[in-house]
Formats: sequence, C-alpha cells, structure tokens
Amino acid sequence: MRQPADAAALTEMFVRDGNHFDTALGERMARLLGQAGAPASAEPASASASVPAPGYSFNADFPPMKRVLRELGLQQALERDGYVIVDFIDAGQVAALEEHYRKTHPDPVEGFYASTFAGDKAYREDVDRKIREVCNDRIQALTRDIKVIFGSYIVKASDEGSQMNIHQDMTLVDENEFCGINIWCPLVDLDEHNGALHVLPGSHRLLRTLRGSTIPAIYDGVRDEINELLRPVHLRAGQAIIFDQSIIHFSPPNHSGSDRVVINIFFSHEDARMLICHLDRSQAEPKVEVFEVDDSLLHVYEHFGTDINARPNIGRSLGMVDYAFPALTPDSLRQHYPAAAIGSTQASIAGAAPMAGEPLAGAASGWRGWLQRLLASRGATSR
Repeated sequence: MRQPADAAALTEMFVRDGNHFDTALGERMARLLGQAGAPASAEPASASASVPAPGYSFNADFPPMKRVLRELGLQQALERDGYVIVDFIDAGQVAALEEHYRKTHPDPVEGFYASTFAGDKAYREDVDRKIREVCNDRIQALTRDIKVIFGSYIVKASDEGSQMNIHQDMTLVDENEFCGINIWCPLVDLDEHNGALHVLPGSHRLLRTLRGSTIPAIYDGVRDEINELLRPVHLRAGQAIIFDQSIIHFSPPNHSGSDRVVINIFFSHEDARMLICHLDRSQAEPKVEVFEVDDSLLHVYEHFGTDINARPNIGRSLGMVDYAFPALTPDSLRQHYPAAAIGSTQASIAGAAPMAGEPLAGAASGWRGWLQRLLASRGATSR
C-alpha cells in the first residue's frame, strides 16, 4: 500500500463524510502512524502489552476506540463528539424505575446524591440489579462486545447545593485500549431549571489523561473559558446521552421544586480491565500509582462515600507511572474551539430525536489541527 505523501493527505483519509470519524479508516490511519511510532491498531493486545506486570505504561497518544455500539453512525459520533443521544427506555420503564427510586428513598435527599456513594453495599447492589433488569434489552440492542459494570441513581435535590462543577469522570479502564462509557438517562424531562447535563463536545480528545480525585485536572486554569463552550443537553424522560467518561461536563443546580432523578449505567468493552489511579501529593516527585481492580469495584469500593482521596485499599498495585500532568490553556482551547463558534455553543442540544444537535462548529477544525500536529510530530513528510 502506497503511503500518502504528507499530513494533509493522511488527514483526508481519516476524516470524511462531513467530518464523521470512520472506523475502518481510523484503523488504517493507526497502522500508518504505527510505522512512525504511534499505536499500531485497535486489535486486542496481549496482556503484557496492555498492563505489563508489575507495571503500567501510559500512552500519550489517542488510540483507536474499540467498537461498542451496534449502529456504525452512533459509534462514529461517539468517537467524534464524545457523546450521542438516543431514545433509550419507554414510559413504562421510566415509571418502574421511578417507583423503585421512591421506594428505596422515602425521605428526600439533599444537594447532589449518587447511589454509588452509599455506604450500604446491599442497597447499591439492589439499585444496580433493578436498573439492569429494566434496561437490559435496550442495552443489548444498542451495544456490542461490552460488559455492564454498574447501574446507579444520580439525583439532584431542588437546592443550590445540587450543582456538580466542571469535571471529567475518573479513569476506570485502561484507556490505552478502551473507553469507559456512561448511559445517562433522566426519569424526568430536562430543561434549564432542573440541572440538565452540559457537555463540551470533542473534549474527550483534547488531551490524554489519567484521572482521579487527587490528580490535578486539565481544565483547572480554563474553567471560565470552558463555561462559555459548554452545551446543555435537554433530554426527555427516557432518552439518554451515551458519553465517554473523559468528556468535560457539568450540571447546574436544580431549581425546579422537585428531585431530578437520573439512572446511570457504566459500561466498557468486554475485554477491558478495571483500574483506579491515585496520586500521593505528599511525594517530592509526584507520580501516579495505578491499581488493577475487579469488575465488582463499584459494588464493593467504600472510599467513594468516605474518603475518596485515600489510597485504594483494594486491587493490585501496578506501580508508578511517569505522567506529565497536562493542562489546557486559553490558547489551546481557542485552537480547538474557534472564537466564532463560542456563541453557537450556547444553544441547547435538544432531545427531540436520536442524534439531535449538530457537532460543535469548532470541533472538526480542532480535530484536524490536532491530527496534523500529531502527524508532524511523527515525522510525516511534506511536499
């Protein structure tokens, strides 16, 4: 196969059809990049290549995503934007989950509440069981080659303390090969008053990260700029946003006068192994320690609700990782999200139909720019 002569030609192989990511071309691109030292393919790696015992290696480049959604268009959008919107469960299923939530929470919650944080393991397992029972058929219809890790309730009481600040979810799988993915489904219609999720499209591919409660976040210096770029996701009850855990997201306080109840289903590729990343900030030369843990992590891990900053007391340490602690800057954000696009991001991503909402205007340019810079760093020749 003849290799294209320059970065522009390689880019055009990678991005086509209105800037939709094409999986087959992505794999071909990865092989080409592999000739210059990047990850070679999305094929399953050996155990030693994925998580070498006793250590763990962090790859700063973006590997191709292993496919987890049955419909190719949804998979492409998930890879491109970091999220997709689907019709998930019907009114009867919404009612069944609402009834279960009310039965297990006879008293109102305060602020922001997630069943994952509950100290009662039997309760956490009951919530997970019920969500799987109600949603299993739809999960199977939407996905392929996956395993469901955990189902939970995420609730915002109607008070100022229910805001969830800008964040990325913690690293829970080996992102050298896999992605951790949430199916986030409200049991009520969402609008500007009841704490709808806001996302920064494409932000899952800005910087490769290791994420944990003690690890500095990449967005700490650009929170104001990100606030200008976030897009609210207004879903109907029973619709879902399926999103990569590494996408930057946020939700404002709920001021509706009633609880905003959401179910969240965390899943990953069936071959993925669960990880936790921890930084001991007391060390003179900070390094991230990586732990391999069982799939039952979210059933048995108690630090979520007590001291989430503590060194994990379960699993097996894979050792310390040299990690550069990358950070976004205003300039890097502008490079990916041109100023002309900022105003357009204020419109909500409506939930009127699956795949509602166009991709962020600046995301494609940012992705192309990132790819061209990556190719240049890999020594792609120019004419």
